[in-house]
Amino acid sequence: MTYLISSKQGDSSFPASPYLDHKVLRPSSNRSIELYHSLAFRDASLERFQRALRIPTEVYDTCSDPRDGLQGWEPFLELQRYFEDEYPLVHAQLDIHKVNELGYVVIWNGTDDALAPLLLMAHQDVIPVEKDTWDQWTYPPFSAHFDGTRVWARGAADTKNLVVALFEVFEQLLKDGLVPQRTMIMSLGYDEEAIGRVDGANSLVSFISGLYGEKSMYAVLDEGGSVVELDGVPVAAVGVCEKGYLDINIELDTTGGHSSRPPDHTGIGIMSQLVVSLEEEPFGSKLTSDNPLLDLLQVVGARSEEIDDLTRELYLGAKHSHGIRSQLSARLASDESLKCLQRTSQAVDLIHSGVKINSLPEKTTLGINHRISMELTAQDCVDRVIDHVLRVSSENNLGVVLSNGTVLSEGDHGLFNVSVVQPLDPSPVSRTLDSQWNVLAGSIRHTFQDVVANASGEVSVAPMIVGGYTDASRYWPLSDNVYRFIGVSGGAGNAHAIDEYLELESHIQTVCFLYDYILNVEEHSV
Repeated sequence: MTYLISSKQGDSSFPASPYLDHKVLRPSSNRSIELYHSLAFRDASLERFQRALRIPTEVYDTCSDPRDGLQGWEPFLELQRYFEDEYPLVHAQLDIHKVNELGYVVIWNGTDDALAPLLLMAHQDVIPVEKDTWDQWTYPPFSAHFDGTRVWARGAADTKNLVVALFEVFEQLLKDGLVPQRTMIMSLGYDEEAIGRVDGANSLVSFISGLYGEKSMYAVLDEGGSVVELDGVPVAAVGVCEKGYLDINIELDTTGGHSSRPPDHTGIGIMSQLVVSLEEEPFGSKLTSDNPLLDLLQVVGARSEEIDDLTRELYLGAKHSHGIRSQLSARLASDESLKCLQRTSQAVDLIHSGVKINSLPEKTTLGINHRISMELTAQDCVDRVIDHVLRVSSENNLGVVLSNGTVLSEGDHGLFNVSVVQPLDPSPVSRTLDSQWNVLAGSIRHTFQDVVANASGEVSVAPMIVGGYTDASRYWPLSDNVYRFIGVSGGAGNAHAIDEYLELESHIQTVCFLYDYILNVEEHSV
């Protein structure tokens, strides 16, 4: 099947997307459908979900390393005790390992050691709630209030839903008598929201790699994509790669003094010049042919009955034509929801300075967060920021030094100190269109076409690039099939923000999807 696209080079024929015809995979058991429609199961799962949400496993960028002691990590220990009490079969029949005391690894040994294990992952930690915002929440952020449709709590959407769903499914499969051929592993991190600052994911990967070896997993599944509707097309966007990550902290030391005798530019003013310099020159947009966003849009272009002919041409042809890709990139640059998937983003998130209104600031600090697009590296972003720092330092007679002691310039009126934190290049792109991908895609289609009530018709499955950080970015040593899909179709909102919520329907969807995915891996991949 091909589509005829009109381009500047004349009429060209481009091949159809290979992601249009995934077979629906139905396990031999209809148990997930029974669970989905069971009010008793919904009520019980809701209560277990709420109790997990009420434990405030917040993690800060300044969190201590649990290898040096567990002070400050007490909520995580409480959550572990809760899991032990609430999921007795998991803890009685399966192998439980603690990594750095907080990382949670559950191993369900299969009967056939020749089969590569399936690894399912999530993170226990949540973004902190700013104390000054508590009164802005409709319901207290750790109350896990259920209004009949939604569960309101920090971590409801990101991502205790997935943590609890994994335990729910493992416990239920044990009750239902599953004896797996393939080993299954649950791996739960504890510092994902701190971007792995205390080696949570890295330590878990090292532990699992020590047991099984590198590239030993059948596949890895983490949080990430969901079923969304794009231009009228229900499509499961599965993350097959993610943007890179970089924090840069900049400290400016300047001479203090009385505010009645200020220089032309205080430390705050100079740092403001740097912010303006950076934000007036944002990273440009660039769609490369290997960006999975093009695969997603190609599927939408083939399925949608709502888009106009020009949009269809752009969606269908961009994967194969540089000229069409450039046109699409220009259009996406004005789309707030998609533009960051084709360019590196920079966000000035932290700035601190001054201690008193009549005293000149002596120290000003700035924090810049980057999410790095596929064509760049962390070093490219570091070099760019340093170029801007050097420009501002030259204008203000300031020195510049890197955190490793390298002096880039000298000055008489102060000093910039630039520190690079958490550099992580964009991840490789996972394999697709192989057995592992087909089982995942077929399972998604089954859940969201056969199991979920009020399903919106045929669901397509396509790759996607993930714009945010996930622990999956650290799991590449274990598999070339690392996927990000949380198993919901909407019903979540305000992650990392006031009034975070998840609909109970979405939580049950995740449970049912994981249940059937595990069974399909058992039945269709052996």
